[in-house]
Amino acid sequence: MIQHATQPSRMDLRIPQEVRDIIDHATTMEGRTRIDFVIAAALERAEQVVERRKLIRLSIQDQELLVASLLEEQLEEPSQYVKEQSSPEKQSHPDYGISTTGSDQSKKFPEGL
Repeated sequence: MIQHATQPSRMDLRIPQEVRDIIDHATTMEGRTRIDFVIAAALERAEQVVERRKLIRLSIQDQELLVASLLEEQLEEPSQYVKEQSSPEKQSHPDYGISTTGSDQSKKFPEGL
């Protein structure tokens, strides 16, 4: 919980008696004053809302950056390395001897896999 060293400000609330009774019961169970309980609960909830909105906003911004980056990459010519790796001669994995172009069943995985 954030502790503020500024001057307190006033906030008046009108709540139904049933709500006040529940709050009073909870404060008794926790050994806190009503005002301390209400401030702590309101602050905790407010911080959750702010944090969740930040995550959502950052998530949307990240998605937009990713899409823009992917679209930009699609417009660029593939590098020489990518062209070489995507050639038919390179369609088998050098470590495992697995061919993706044929059905060579005689090749085995290396020891330990």
